[in-house]
Formats: sequence, C-alpha cells, structure tokens
Amino acid sequence: MFSNHARCPDPHNIAYTVAGLTANNTETLYPSAAINLPPGGAINYTTNPATGANYDNYFIDVQSVVVDPPDRLWILDTGRAAMPYGTNLYSSVRGPKLIGVSLFNDTVLKTIVFPPNVVYPDSYINDAHFDLRPNVTASGQGVGYITDSSQ
Repeated sequence: MFSNHARCPDPHNIAYTVAGLTANNTETLYPSAAINLPPGGAINYTTNPATGANYDNYFIDVQSVVVDPPDRLWILDTGRAAMPYGTNLYSSVRGPKLIGVSLFNDTVLKTIVFPPNVVYPDSYINDAHFDLRPNVTASGQGVGYITDSSQ
C-alpha cells in the first residue's frame, strides 16, 4: 500500500511526497529517499517569479499514486510547489510528469515528462487512470488518462 503527500498546497511538507506503508504503521520513502528529496528543494528560485523545481528525476508535488495490473506504481507529479506562506507556484519545464515504478524491484521503469503545451504551468494534474487493453493503441501498451482540476 502506498500514500502520497502533496507539497502544494502544503508548503510545510518537505520530508517526502511518496511513501510505502509498512506492516507496523510506518511510512518508508518510496521508491527511495533520494527521489523524494530534490536537491535544493521543490522550489526553483532561479526563475522570476519562483516556480516548481525543474527536475524530471525527482518528485516535486505528487498528487496521485496508482497500481496497475502488471504491478507497476504510476506516480503523477504536478511539478508545482508552494511557497512557505502558501502561494502555489507554477510548474517549470520538466516538472510535470508520470513515473512508472516496478513493484518487483522498486526501480523506475519509465518517466513521461509532459511538455508545457500539454500540461500548462498553471495546470493542476491530479489523477491518472489506465486502459491497458492491447487493442487500444498501435503499440499494444494501452493508454493513460490524466485529469486537470485547474480548468
């Protein structure tokens, strides 16, 4: 079982954003501590105004975790963060993404980075659903659907 804790709109959550729930009611950073803790934090102060950090290989603000039938955890990251006083920031390029993690060996299998013309800087993507029937796409890998609550 997994949980996610958004950094936006809770700017005080700096510890982690995805965790595995263990048998003794504790949480373990998942799939690793490193991916949960972007270097320098979740905010990019080099932009004006500040934005969510632009890391495609770290979690910025996870809104949804979904396990699919092939035992992959899909992690939907808005790429947005919040200032300490609570203002939600826009995302940076490479921030919004969907990351697939193997539950067999806890490794990242796939990262799909959404370009800014698909997930706008002010978008708030917050849920993912999958149709994995092989006849849905030419590749046979299925399709994912993402919701945007900012619209």
